[in-house]
Amino acid sequence: MYMLKMSRNDRRNLTFLLSMGREECLVWFDTVSEEDQAYALGLIKLYSKEMKEREILLAVSNPDYKVYDLSKARKVLEKFKL
Repeated sequence: MYMLKMSRNDRRNLTFLLSMGREECLVWFDTVSEEDQAYALGLIKLYSKEMKEREILLAVSNPDYKVYDLSKARKVLEKFKL
């Protein structure tokens, strides 16, 4: 297993994307090119994979690790569903 890598610029762009509200995100998505849309969705998918890997590493390294309610995280990510 390996941790997925993003450049600093990718991380800044991801932070921008995750900081937007739902409406702001929809407006942004409708105003950028298809290439920018694909890039943004790719960053979000990569980040999702990274978080899954981190959870696996936590579970493996800590036998007492428990998966907690992720509903708040899902709500944040819900705004990126098309």
